[in-house]
Amino acid sequence: MKRLLLACLAAVVTVLASGKGAKAMPVFAEAYGYDCQKCHIQVPALNSYGRYVQRSMYAVLDRQTLSSIPPAWLGEAAFYDSQDPNEPHKAQFGNLAVHLSGYLADDVTTHIQQWLVQNDEPGGLDTAWVSYDRIFGPNTHLVFGKQVVPGPSFFSQWMDLAPFAVPDTVVGEHVQAFEDNRWGAKVGWTNPYFTADIGWFGSDADLNGATDFSADTGKAIQWNVAYAPFNRPIQLGVYGSHGTSPLTEGGIDRFAGTGAY
Repeated sequence: MKRLLLACLAAVVTVLASGKGAKAMPVFAEAYGYDCQKCHIQVPALNSYGRYVQRSMYAVLDRQTLSSIPPAWLGEAAFYDSQDPNEPHKAQFGNLAVHLSGYLADDVTTHIQQWLVQNDEPGGLDTAWVSYDRIFGPNTHLVFGKQVVPGPSFFSQWMDLAPFAVPDTVVGEHVQAFEDNRWGAKVGWTNPYFTADIGWFGSDADLNGATDFSADTGKAIQWNVAYAPFNRPIQLGVYGSHGTSPLTEGGIDRFAGTGAY
């Protein structure tokens, strides 16, 4: 991980030295000459095209075009809390991350995001996945690592301080999370109008969670099938999760959930 961070920081220095501006996904925006609104409603909330790019594991982007820009950058996520009684409308900083995203090889893409500072404290590993994007032919993916689990696109990459209540459902004594980034593997298929994926997921911890498949770690199979056109702000689909979670007094709690949207 230290070597990876050093490599990312070296690439960031290159970006800064070249005078390239930082945007929502600067490696994509700079390479294509786009502004943030190409993929975002409001950073980091994605529009329909941005969701399509995300679901494709970036495979719809051209490798040669992206190769003109170093694949790493630093990003600061500023926010404000409208309920803060002292300074309700003052922008707050303290969420600094280093990113690496794009192609590793033909048909192999990745996204790694390591928080350097998160909520003014030492940060954790947010995302770390690698995808082979022709596992069963074009538009099919085999993804390993810490990733967004299958579900409606708007469950992730939203800008509200308090996100949707739907993704987290309390079942018994634990929270069944439909949107957390978790370690695991999934297979998926996506085209400009439809998407389907299913995977098996475990820990949501940092790098130490990559191999944590112990009995005291919650595990789940999660899936999603949807009509999600790349050029219209609409999604219609069904998603579900079936898994287990350890109980504090010993034993295993089994749960299942299905939803339509």
